[in-house]
Amino acid sequence: MKKTLLLIVFITLAGNSFAEDLPNRNIFISGRAANPTHYNFFHDNFRMEGESLGYTIVDNIRDAGYTFRFEVFPNIVTYDDGSTGPASPDEGLYTVIIYFIRNTDHVELVTFSFIFTEIEEMYEYNQLVFFRAAVNIPVPEHHIEISDIPQENDTWRHKWLYLRASFDFPIRFFALEKSNDLINGTGVYDGTFENPGRVSPLDNKFIALPGLTFGLELQLLNWLSIEPLFQLSMGDPVKTLFVNVSTGVQLKFPVKSIRSLMLSPYGAFLYSLNKSSVFADFPLFAVGGGIQINIRGGENGAFFLDLCYMYHIGPAIMYNLHGALYPNPELIRYRANIIGLGVGFKHGFFDRLPRENSSLVF
Repeated sequence: MKKTLLLIVFITLAGNSFAEDLPNRNIFISGRAANPTHYNFFHDNFRMEGESLGYTIVDNIRDAGYTFRFEVFPNIVTYDDGSTGPASPDEGLYTVIIYFIRNTDHVELVTFSFIFTEIEEMYEYNQLVFFRAAVNIPVPEHHIEISDIPQENDTWRHKWLYLRASFDFPIRFFALEKSNDLINGTGVYDGTFENPGRVSPLDNKFIALPGLTFGLELQLLNWLSIEPLFQLSMGDPVKTLFVNVSTGVQLKFPVKSIRSLMLSPYGAFLYSLNKSSVFADFPLFAVGGGIQINIRGGENGAFFLDLCYMYHIGPAIMYNLHGALYPNPELIRYRANIIGLGVGFKHGFFDRLPRENSSLVF
């Protein structure tokens, strides 16, 4: 009987010793934020990132060996005169503080903070933030080392400078502007307006011929880029061998929340450098916008699809080129528009972020 009791005690002690050697990798996530949107975003994203890293996220703190706690509050800074107030958007409007606590003795293993302005900025950092805290849990021998996990180099989206070249297929649309100088607002004629001999109704004109764009994009902020550019495109409504030449700028707003993809909506401005001889006057300026869809093309560049719409400010006044049959009026007014489609590649130079901030892929 005594031997049996001693055996039971030995097995119990050995089991407890073995259990202590295996760290409890269950994690409980808690947090607080003044803005419910911030709370839901971080709670859901940290839970997802923890599970993707191989940890068990539990709903009851009593089942967890560790607590991952976050707190979100406005970023308050102290100015040179000693006063305090909210930080500017460039400095980060909010601060998220991370506490990683061992539940057995309530010791804070690590505490750090992260500054942000828009929660979308945190998509690419949430996994890194969670791993920085959870790495303090001892790893059993049978678990995969983090060095064995494949990593995706994300620096292609974080360059100071991009050299861009694209093949374009702009569709130039000239909408006829109805005028009192035309018969019934649309017809050219011979003779007098009051007593025309022959009348020929006009229609809209369009031309779709290829072109090229070259640009130099500077990524000023993680969410803001500016790109001066130079464009060439063939043709006007009459002479297809004419080459349109223009320069301009695009103001882009990169969105980097999807891995291996970057969406860059933008506003655009163009200045026409030349005018075809078929026009008596052609608007110098065009405004519009579009979106550039970038797909990773190696460590330093991206292939992209570019869609845009541009509107020329002011009328495009064309000479009447209908010969002796319909010589009147001398000038015809149109409104010029461009629907653009482009495909190209841009190569980046100079990393904006250290390479260790690249995203981890699991």
